[in-house]
Amino acid sequence: MTAATDSICDAGSPAGIRQRSYHAFLQRLAESATARDWWSAVILTAASKAQAELYREQIRYRSERGYLPRNVSWHIVPDSGSAPEGRHIGSGGATLRALQVLDKSDPAWWSRHRVLVIHAGGESKRLPEYSLTGKLFGILPERTPWGAHSTVFDETLALSTLWLEHFSGGLTVSSGDVVLTFNAADLDWDRPGVAGAAIRQPMEAGTRHGIYVLDERGRVYSFLQKPTPGQVRAAGGVLPGDVSSNADNAEVALDTGLLHFDAPLSAGLSHLDSTLAEIPFLDLYQHFTLSLTGELPCALPELAALLHGAAFHCSLVEGTFTHVGTTSHFRRLFQGGVVDSILAPGSQLGPGALAIECHCPSPVRVGAGGIAHGLTDGLDKASAGPISVAEDTVMHQVPVHLPDGRRGFVVRTYGVEDDPKTPVWFGRPILEVLKTLNLDPDEVWPGIPEPARCLWNAQLFLFNNDAPPRLSLATSTGYADREALASARDRRRDANWRASAVALARSETDVRPLLIHAPGINALVETGRTLGTEAVELEAGAPSVAASRHFQSSLFYGQAGLAEESVRERDAAFSAVQKAVAARLGGAGAF
Repeated sequence: MTAATDSICDAGSPAGIRQRSYHAFLQRLAESATARDWWSAVILTAASKAQAELYREQIRYRSERGYLPRNVSWHIVPDSGSAPEGRHIGSGGATLRALQVLDKSDPAWWSRHRVLVIHAGGESKRLPEYSLTGKLFGILPERTPWGAHSTVFDETLALSTLWLEHFSGGLTVSSGDVVLTFNAADLDWDRPGVAGAAIRQPMEAGTRHGIYVLDERGRVYSFLQKPTPGQVRAAGGVLPGDVSSNADNAEVALDTGLLHFDAPLSAGLSHLDSTLAEIPFLDLYQHFTLSLTGELPCALPELAALLHGAAFHCSLVEGTFTHVGTTSHFRRLFQGGVVDSILAPGSQLGPGALAIECHCPSPVRVGAGGIAHGLTDGLDKASAGPISVAEDTVMHQVPVHLPDGRRGFVVRTYGVEDDPKTPVWFGRPILEVLKTLNLDPDEVWPGIPEPARCLWNAQLFLFNNDAPPRLSLATSTGYADREALASARDRRRDANWRASAVALARSETDVRPLLIHAPGINALVETGRTLGTEAVELEAGAPSVAASRHFQSSLFYGQAGLAEESVRERDAAFSAVQKAVAARLGGAGAF
């Protein structure tokens, strides 16, 4: 169920919550009289200046089309700030860095304003498919009400619209790699201090994330990061009332990544960042939370003093937690299919296979569980036949712009189950694979010490698939050609629109409402040309259908401003009508 669906869902179900959230969000976009007050500012954190620029482009794209609320301050803040690129300051440090752009340390201001910080500064090492866009803007298997593929960013903005009913001011921090669909009525964030949100989940899920340990009033007395089941039980982290507390399916309060700071603490954090000569590395979900519980006061004395004695509560909510974490998660999320792609005739996808953001002139054949991502032209030059992706394999084509000025592409291949943070490639120790390929490890990892060597930084993938230099997942991400990516996106959009337009024309549907939403003149002209060519081929055997195609072709040319071509197609349509009438009358002087 998507937000664009007209059906009414159970209000408490995930689909119903999403539907209500988007309804409230659309009211805000339309500036309806019944629209709720919204965020005063939304701040996205980024790992680098290059990633920050990509995020700005995404914000501009949505803003120009009216997909973002007006009268909201939008900020993109790279972790590095004015410091050298590549310096990591953690989610806590990034929170302080984000507050610098607001420069608001007055509690009275914070009591009247609500600010959302979305942490999106990860490199997406375990999900390289999203390393170019960041997980925040990687597409999801849902559609927005305006028909676009949704993202974690779009879902968070819509879903957070309902959260806003349950607190009046302060700072809210969210994670950019999860979609949180829960009943916002369960939030109690107008209490003093810091408030989190946890979703009831099985123990197995909790041990891969964070777990709140709560008392019956929601007060937090311990916060566990990726604990073992034994550690959870020892800390009292199994939720009360769970009769299966000693079983593997015990339930816990899984951390959603949401933290809300009241107005005085928000002002205090904003003042703190202005006093620091340099922001140190701080983990929001370790240094902040453990200071709040008193388990481990933060090494930064100013922060420890600010958080000391602050109330720390957590709302236990009912809903779903969708984590976009790894390639295997990514595949399970989509469950196979064709997403934002134009595939050539003869393409085949095996069970559970996925083609995403592809626009390839050659047939693509993807084995069971495989992923074809971003495949465009260039690959077909190496082979006259179809492009094949083996089962449970990712083939990801990335346009790159090298420091020496050369532009081309790199094809990144790895196993769906591979974790690029480890030295494993296609499920085998990478050193074994390198030996088979006769590649020297010191050339694959130049200047990288052995303990730091992994798939992410292994220089394995040839430029243009056949020439040096070899690039790694890391360097190909850094050299990604943003202009080429944007151009490819526009070509896919045009091609999808043309395909829809031709399909509507062939079904004899009135295409005029579609014309005003054309993505550009080129798409209009190409569609007019396609329909005109089809019409000529139909004139001998089906003149009535040919007349319709010619007339529709004239509409597309006319919308593109090509009056001469439009008139020519209208004349051809009239001529085809004459032939059709003459044929029905036996050709005896119909006109």
